[in-house]
Amino acid sequence: RGLVANRDLVVARSFCLNLTQAYPQDVEIWMMRGSLHFQLGELDSVVECVQHVIILDGQNAGAYLSLGLAQQGLMRTSEAELAYRDALRIHPGYKQALVQLVSLLMAQKRLAETQSLLDSAIVVTPQDALLHYNLGLVLIGLDQGEDALRAFERAADLNPSLAEGHYQLGLLHFRKDEYNA
Repeated sequence: RGLVANRDLVVARSFCLNLTQAYPQDVEIWMMRGSLHFQLGELDSVVECVQHVIILDGQNAGAYLSLGLAQQGLMRTSEAELAYRDALRIHPGYKQALVQLVSLLMAQKRLAETQSLLDSAIVVTPQDALLHYNLGLVLIGLDQGEDALRAFERAADLNPSLAEGHYQLGLLHFRKDEYNA
C-alpha cells in the first residue's frame, strides 16, 4: 500500500504479482493487483485478475464491477453490461454498479429498460436524489414530460443543492409555458 501511496505503480504491480504467486487464493491481493493494472491502463490484465477473483469468490460484487469497468474500457459493452448486472444481482443496492449500468444503457438509447432499472432502484432507495434526477432525464427521452417534471421536483426536494435538477426543472417549466402560449 505504501508503494501505491507514493504512486510507484509499476513496482507495486510487480510486488502484487509476486504476492499472487505466493498467495494464489487471496482475493484481496488479486483485487489490489487488478486495481494497479487498472491505474496503469492495462485493462486486459484487469479482466484476468478479476476473473480469477470471481473463480475464488463468485459472490464478490466488487469484482463484477471491476470486470464491467474494464470490459467497458475495452469497448466490450455486452460483457460490461453482464458484469454490472451480476454485481447488482449479488448486491441489489450497489450504487456504483447501478450508475455504470444506467450510463451504459442510456448511451445505447435503451431508455425503457433504463426507466425500469431506475424505478426498481428507487423502490430500494427512495431518498436518492440522483436516481430521481436520472429518471427525469430518461423520461424526457421517452417524451413523458409530466412524469419527468415530477421526477425532477422529487430530486430537487431531496437535494436542494442539486443544481442540475433545478436546471432541468426550470427548462421543463419553460418548455411547458412556451407550449401552452
